Amino acid sequence: MTSAKTEPEATSPTFAERVFARADILALSVVLSVGAYKYFVIGRGLNFFYDEWDFILGRRDYSVNAFLESHGGHLVVVPVLIYKALLSTVGLGHYGPYRLVVLALHLLCVVLLFVFARRRVGGAVAVIAATSLLFLGGAWQDLLWAFQITYLGSLAAGLGAMLALERGDKRGDITAALLLGLSLSCSGLGVPFLGGASVYLLLKRRFWPRLWLIAIPALPYAIWYLYYGHGETSVSNASAAPSYVFDSLVGAMGALSGHCADNTARNLALLGIAAAVLAVVLRRPWRSALPFATVVLLFWVLTALSRAQLHEPAASRYLYPGAMMLLLVTAELLRVIRFPVVVVILLAGLVLHSSLNSLTTLHKGAAGLRYDDGIVAAELAGVELEKGVVPASFRPDTVRAPQVTAGPYLAAVREFGSPAMPLSLLTKQSPLARVEVDRVLVGAITPVLVSHRRTSIGGVAPRIQGHGGGSLKRDAACVVFHPRVSKATPSFDLVIPPHGLVIRTESTVDIRILRFAEDYPQVPSATLASGFSLLRPPLDAARESWRVRFAPSSTTRVCTAQ
Repeated sequence: MTSAKTEPEATSPTFAERVFARADILALSVVLSVGAYKYFVIGRGLNFFYDEWDFILGRRDYSVNAFLESHGGHLVVVPVLIYKALLSTVGLGHYGPYRLVVLALHLLCVVLLFVFARRRVGGAVAVIAATSLLFLGGAWQDLLWAFQITYLGSLAAGLGAMLALERGDKRGDITAALLLGLSLSCSGLGVPFLGGASVYLLLKRRFWPRLWLIAIPALPYAIWYLYYGHGETSVSNASAAPSYVFDSLVGAMGALSGHCADNTARNLALLGIAAAVLAVVLRRPWRSALPFATVVLLFWVLTALSRAQLHEPAASRYLYPGAMMLLLVTAELLRVIRFPVVVVILLAGLVLHSSLNSLTTLHKGAAGLRYDDGIVAAELAGVELEKGVVPASFRPDTVRAPQVTAGPYLAAVREFGSPAMPLSLLTKQSPLARVEVDRVLVGAITPVLVSHRRTSIGGVAPRIQGHGGGSLKRDAACVVFHPRVSKATPSFDLVIPPHGLVIRTESTVDIRILRFAEDYPQVPSATLASGFSLLRPPLDAARESWRVRFAPSSTTRVCTAQ
């Protein structure tokens, strides 16, 4: 009697084998942790900037228009909801939570790209591709500015929709439809993904029964566009579209390679075009790459039609979407290719080199944002300092923060707290920032700065800081300046006492006012009429004294008011 042969028992994988099988995921986790820490540290000191003020001040109510009003042609209902939630919880005093949202979306985009690439080119190359997107320093606006949750939200939802479509079942289709709607609700970047999803379905057999998943997000978006949207496309930009698209490709290639500002990016773009043509000639699976090529081309063409007149195809905020979409197309064209270890090591070295270059660009971008944010925060401190007298329509900075007017801003501060710089830090700012603060202060107090009425005179003469081009005499409560003809403009400087100054002059007098800046402004702060004038800045919480420079053409008497 023979015994039956027994099958060898299956042995469970060892710890080392399990670690090796998940090496790509572990590597990605490490890279993501390093990237998250790096971005959070680099972005310290940033504050609310430019378009964010539209969300904060322009959409404070909870009306339908507050959510559905177009922003630069984009539907931004989801970002508006996020900002309202953050304003209600953390307020305006802390910008960190807003940055955490955009950082989380960036990390989500990196993870989704990894999942996409891993299915096509394997885990090792997928980690390299994800790393190149993670440290895309040229796209510093998208990575550091919280307002760019508009773009990153659309990208994350759009890529998630394309991954859901690959399931090929009803659950995947429903998920894709919802994610496409979410992408469209974050910004106009959802439109290219809607086009890419349509091409994906058209390439499949029996695509008609699945077209409902395109209609679900497209129809509400079309209704919104009919009532709230406004087209920013221009026929005059059509002729510039081809060159704009190529320049956008150059910008994206430059961002991925870390060579944003030299001819290397242009050469890489030409090389990329040649490689794509070669892939088609060699009958690589180029048809499967068409949906993702549609996404990137639609993004560039639509941007060209609406923005070509601005001549900024390689602007920082456009680099992230372009670079991410190029990586999707490349991964699809390289599907199922097995990369030798030497090639993987070479790719890793190139990405390491480009990431280090990109971090330099990221630091420069962060420094520029931080500088502008610091000036605006200092100007807002000036607005709050003079909140008792500043006109509601006063705009502290028409260049860096044109959306901010004093009335809505102070109302938001009362409700959500202040993003302004503490008064104790104003004297430590750059010379330009202090000049801007003085400009804001003078503009804010102008309605009450000068009055033409008599008042009693105090017993102590104003404190003199310097004079030239004339003789200056003083008595118990006043100083008298007699200008003389000279090459230099006659002037004298005084410290304004708490009760102000009484000025009597025989002709008009230009005055320049100084508080935080190092020198008096070139342009007069105000002009005093002949006769009596009272110069009395309002009392506020700052300890720094107001100083004034008079440039009279006739005898001027200045006394301490009482």
